[in-house]
Amino acid sequence: MSSALVDQAYPDVHAWKRFLRIAMISLAVAFTTAGIVFFFAYNWLDMHRFIKLAIAETALIATVILPLFLRLKGLFKKIILTGSAVLVGVLFGLFGQIYQTGATAFDFFLAWTIFCSIWVFISNFSLTWLLWLGLVNMSVVLYAQQIAFDWSTIFVCFLLFLLNGCFLFVAKLISNKQPKLQMPDWMANVVIIFAVSISTIGMFIGILDRVKEGIIPLMIVVLLLYGLGLQQGFSRKKIIYPAVIGMSAIIVGATLLSKLKFLDVWIYLCNSLFVLISVAFLIKYLINTQRKWNVE
Repeated sequence: MSSALVDQAYPDVHAWKRFLRIAMISLAVAFTTAGIVFFFAYNWLDMHRFIKLAIAETALIATVILPLFLRLKGLFKKIILTGSAVLVGVLFGLFGQIYQTGATAFDFFLAWTIFCSIWVFISNFSLTWLLWLGLVNMSVVLYAQQIAFDWSTIFVCFLLFLLNGCFLFVAKLISNKQPKLQMPDWMANVVIIFAVSISTIGMFIGILDRVKEGIIPLMIVVLLLYGLGLQQGFSRKKIIYPAVIGMSAIIVGATLLSKLKFLDVWIYLCNSLFVLISVAFLIKYLINTQRKWNVE
């Protein structure tokens, strides 16, 4: 038993060295990027605009050119390119502040999303893709807040849920045809949790405030994608799918229960019992399912 743990579970010296190399280069890129941002924030009034732009452009060019000349492995190059994708946003922010272009936050994030896309497709790195997806989501939210004033919160949740669900679905299709483009499990889990959280918030608001606009399309898409998610979870033996979808169903059920007027003063007790029993049942079901999958 102990020899099996040493051979298969415990990391060896080479695994620790690889982990430390990746961790150090990741921290170096992250701290350098953050240092550039805070450097501008601290010395903003004391610096000439050309110096500000020169520093940002030099850092951006360096993060793009250095991986071409340094003998770095593919993963290290991708981490550095992720830093350059962040610096694209820094450069856009500097340009807007210096010349007062009048651009809104939506324009800023949309331009950042578009012009860092080349780094995303070239690197094909999970962190860069996650950054790009976050920028797309932020662009949609800011568009709804600053331009599309007639969009309801439920409709925005519907768009975000559909966007992230489609992104995950397309990524799975591509990974099935191209194993080299396989999405990491941790990234898929992040997208799943975010998408289900957005849909749960939308349904929660719609039920609690009795908003009819947009709730029907959201419910239809939720049922469709939740069904596909459960099918993927059971076929691929991924416990994250039933776990997150089950929690979403419990929250929506508790919200529906809170709107039943005939319970009167018993509504809080009934809701509490419903949540406790549902969560306990879900945990027991997930544990048994995971044990069954491990045996198989």
